[in-house]
Amino acid sequence: MTTSNGLSNNTVRHIYQDSKGFIWFSTLNGLNRYDGNTFRTFLPDSIGELPSLADGRVKSVCEDNHGFLWISTSIDRFSCYDLKRDCFVDYTGCEAFKEQYVYITLLSDAVWLWGRGKGCRRVCYKNDRFYSDVFCLENGTLDTNAVSFIEQDSLGRVWIGTQEGLYVWQNKVLKKMVSSHSFVRIHCFSEYVCFITAKGEIWCIGKDEQRATKKAELPNVCSGYDLPGNAAIGNQWLIFTGDASFVFLPATGELSRAPASWNIPGAEIITDNCGNYCAYNKTGHLYYIQAKTGEVMSFRLMPEEKVQLIDKERYHVVRDSRGILWISTYGNGFYTYDLHTGHLSHFKADDTRSSVLLSDELLYMMEDRSGSIWIGADHTGVSHLKMVDKISDLFYPEPQGEDKSLYKNNVRTLASLSDGDIYMATRNGKVYLYDSTFSQKKYEKEYVSNVYSVCEDTAGVLWQGMRGGGLRVGNRLWLHHADNPASLASDDVYSLLRDRKGRMWVGTFGGGLDLALPDGKGGYIFRHFFNDSYGQKRIRMLVEDRNGWIGAATSDGVFIFRPERLLADEQAYYHYNRQNGNLRSNEIRHLLQDRNGNLWIAEAGAGFSICKPGDDYARLRFSHYGVSDGLVNDMIQAFAEDSKGNIWITTEYGVSCFDVSSKTFLNYFLSMQMLQNVYNETSALALPDGRILMGSNDGVTVVDPSRVNTDRRIPSVTFTDLRLNGVSAGSSGTERLFEKSLPYTSSVQLDYSQHSFTVYFSTLDYSAIVPPRFTYQLQGYDKGWSVPSVLPWGTYKNLPPGTYKLHVKACNSFGQWGDDYTTLEIVIVPPFWRTGGHLSFICSC
Repeated sequence: MTTSNGLSNNTVRHIYQDSKGFIWFSTLNGLNRYDGNTFRTFLPDSIGELPSLADGRVKSVCEDNHGFLWISTSIDRFSCYDLKRDCFVDYTGCEAFKEQYVYITLLSDAVWLWGRGKGCRRVCYKNDRFYSDVFCLENGTLDTNAVSFIEQDSLGRVWIGTQEGLYVWQNKVLKKMVSSHSFVRIHCFSEYVCFITAKGEIWCIGKDEQRATKKAELPNVCSGYDLPGNAAIGNQWLIFTGDASFVFLPATGELSRAPASWNIPGAEIITDNCGNYCAYNKTGHLYYIQAKTGEVMSFRLMPEEKVQLIDKERYHVVRDSRGILWISTYGNGFYTYDLHTGHLSHFKADDTRSSVLLSDELLYMMEDRSGSIWIGADHTGVSHLKMVDKISDLFYPEPQGEDKSLYKNNVRTLASLSDGDIYMATRNGKVYLYDSTFSQKKYEKEYVSNVYSVCEDTAGVLWQGMRGGGLRVGNRLWLHHADNPASLASDDVYSLLRDRKGRMWVGTFGGGLDLALPDGKGGYIFRHFFNDSYGQKRIRMLVEDRNGWIGAATSDGVFIFRPERLLADEQAYYHYNRQNGNLRSNEIRHLLQDRNGNLWIAEAGAGFSICKPGDDYARLRFSHYGVSDGLVNDMIQAFAEDSKGNIWITTEYGVSCFDVSSKTFLNYFLSMQMLQNVYNETSALALPDGRILMGSNDGVTVVDPSRVNTDRRIPSVTFTDLRLNGVSAGSSGTERLFEKSLPYTSSVQLDYSQHSFTVYFSTLDYSAIVPPRFTYQLQGYDKGWSVPSVLPWGTYKNLPPGTYKLHVKACNSFGQWGDDYTTLEIVIVPPFWRTGGHLSFICSC
């Protein structure tokens, strides 16, 4: 997402999700709120007398316990935004909101702001009002305004380190603990609080002690710059100096050299979202240190030449809910490390396998509560990675390597042979044979033409249908000859079928249907059927059902016939297509008969149809399903039935799993690479072990249905905006209409002239691969629920005065709707001349 999508600036320094679920982007030109559909931008007030965004160059945001958003800006000023009332507020309570502070410490009972030039301020919010106390040199509460840290210990004491001493805030009283020392570092253990001064002195105070005492001294420390980082490993304090690493034990006061695994001289420290430490020291290496165990993992993230090109190393690390480490770099893209398997992957902007990045200069990463990953970059906006459950693996017939051949891993044909071996053919003419477990390759071969179909005859001879290359039976090739009416009808052989009586049927794309008949000389002649129309001649798929009837998928619908009857009468078939009202498309890509005897028909551009033939093929009845019912894409390529009887559906973009019991869909995009989500027609195969193979434009997707997450929670809906004449009621610069922000209120009141409006809503669930669908009803006006749609708004015009209730609900990825809905009461006040009092006045005159 960039400015073309609604961002106010393409440099995104920080990303945050608030308690309601909105995503906030801190940019170099404003603060942006995102609801999954639209952006709302906050910019500084041009006048600047009332509280507003202090500066457009926003550094970071965070939310306190009372629902206030604290915004840090580049001019060392904080702004405070009331999420519930949709306005900026004076957080000082005394109009001192323009004071400069650099850092913030959020505690349960207060917010502390501090820096190295203005002392510190303690901010409290009680009884709907802000109160604040200032501690600084000017009022005599501190001996200096240079504050180095503020942190709370396990007893609730707040420690304030300054360049002229150490202070503690306890029981609403500020007390000086140590004078004349410059305290620059702190860590609060459960039983001790430890400090370091600018000269390397280590001080400590126990949980039951009344004063801090000096315990040890670090060598070669002259200022805070010689103390780049520290980390608490259990009850040990790991301290990095400019030229060494040390371990301090608070319980004994012992200081010693760090072991080799922790010896990272000059290491700066950042923490991930789980409290583990990441150390780096201008070498391009990042050391991930487990806070509980001290275990260290080393990653080489930046080549030496790139480290020399940037002003400083900038990393951000997130440990996601799936146990994967995400590590962003400034200059070399990002890495993922699977803590379960130990697999490290690297993603860059110039990686031809993926298009998830526009730039390698990354600034921030975050996982939202729905499991999506957000990446902020320098100059190129935000990348949003929607993660799916790991239900699949990717398999490549040929190594990726440097060979960028377009078709080498484009898998067109998948089939299971009589001995269980798996046959695969790609669009570059190669065929492969694997064992039944799809784990060992037995052989590979290359042809001039691509193999589109494969089948074995009763003698076990392999028949291979080629696109443009005719029919290969064993080692012999059969081609079309215009001067021989008994030759193959077309050299484009798309489907092969051996029926229950051992006859071999050949479906050609352009020549209709052939039956291969032995010529008595060890060869074959071909009898031709389905040659009456252009569409009838184009056969893509043949399938035989349990009753011995054969279905042919053509470009003119489906033809169903009994072989014996067709042999006696070439017009003895039943025809179902769009023109006779049975199907919704004439272009049929695939056919499948499931274990219950149902026939599944893939209709290009129209979803699919299902029928159950029974004993009457003359009057089949069809049920239709498409995108409006929850299908991921209407261009279906193939079906495969899993061990539970559910149907997996590959399409030209994405995969659906159709639950036959609930008649609902679960949709997937199983790769971040686009071509791996684009599947080939008829290229799907269910294996005996339950896995399903799906041939794509770049490899085979191997799906394990047993790993599917069956969570079917219904998403809730949040009202995000109300617009009058296209202008948001919450936009800055407009008159506020509501006491509370729309996401935090259940009722709004409008003037009679504001009778036309649009209400926007969202699930605030950013993980959905397919946009959620909504339905709504305005009680008191609508007669029923609206037609489900992905459009996240509802518009009403010229409503008469009255009280209405807008109900909105959303469906989950299975297409299921819950009984619960979110309600917004909308009151349109009548004009004063229509009130009872005014009418009485007129009558009295």
